[in-house]
Amino acid sequence: EPYEELVKFLARYVYDRDPSTGILSLKTHFSGRSVSDLRFIDIGCGIGGQSQYLAMHGFHVHGYDLSHVAIARATERIAVLDLQANASFSVVDPGNLHLAGPFDIGVACASLDSMPYDNAVEWVVKVGNNMTDDGLFFATLIGPSPEGSPVQEQIISDELHEAGTIQSFFDVNKIQNLFGAGDFAVKRIDLLETTNIIPAGVRQRAVGRFSVVAVKN
Repeated sequence: EPYEELVKFLARYVYDRDPSTGILSLKTHFSGRSVSDLRFIDIGCGIGGQSQYLAMHGFHVHGYDLSHVAIARATERIAVLDLQANASFSVVDPGNLHLAGPFDIGVACASLDSMPYDNAVEWVVKVGNNMTDDGLFFATLIGPSPEGSPVQEQIISDELHEAGTIQSFFDVNKIQNLFGAGDFAVKRIDLLETTNIIPAGVRQRAVGRFSVVAVKN
C-alpha cells in the first residue's frame, strides 16, 4: 500500500478528485498541464508500492532502487496490472547516478534517511538538476526519538529486518540543508509521532517521522 503521507501530499498539492466521477484535475500549481503529462521520480522505490499507486492514477513514474530483486518484483507487479506505459524502473549505481529526467515531482518515502547523508545530498542535487521549474519534492525522514537519538548516522543493530543498515536521523536544520543543496525551498514540514505498543512486553519504540514538501527554486 502507498504511504499515507504520500496520499495526503498528492491531495494537498497535486490533484483534486471529483467525488461523483473520481476524475482527477490538477491543482493550480500545475495549471495548463494534464495528469498524464506529469512525470514522477520514485527514489528507493523498493517493490514499487508508491510507483504503482501513481501509475494507477495516470501519472508517469520512474523508480530507482539499489536492489535487483526489488526492481524485478516492481517490474513484475506493474506488468501484471498492465501499467508498463506509466511506470518503469532502474537499478541504480550509487557511484554513477544517471536520471531519466526531467521530472515534475520527486518522491522519497523512507529512503533518503536509509543511506549516508552525503549520498542523500547527492540524490537531492541530481533530482534538482533534473527537475522542472517549480517542481515539487516530497520525502519522509526519520527524526530523533523521544529517547534522544542524535541527529547523525547510526548502524541499526536491534531490528531484524534492518540489521546492519544505516539510519540517518534528521532535525529541521538538517532537512533545510539537505534540500537547499539541490536548490529546493522547503515549503512544509510536519512531524508524525507514533509508538509501537504491540507485542506487549517488548521494548516500546517511539518514532517521529518528518513529512517534507519542497519546491524547486
